Amino acid sequence: PTDNPKYSIIVSINKAGLPASGGLMTGDVFKKIIDNIISYKE
Repeated sequence: PTDNPKYSIIVSINKAGLPASGGLMTGDVFKKIIDNIISYKE
């Protein structure tokens, strides 16, 4: 799958004043994107 991926997703949130690690925020955004892709594929 890594040689021929169907999807590639990068989530980047740039907002002043936030900690350098935005894992919690980007994880939520990533989940919403994946949920939409799965819904679209069904």
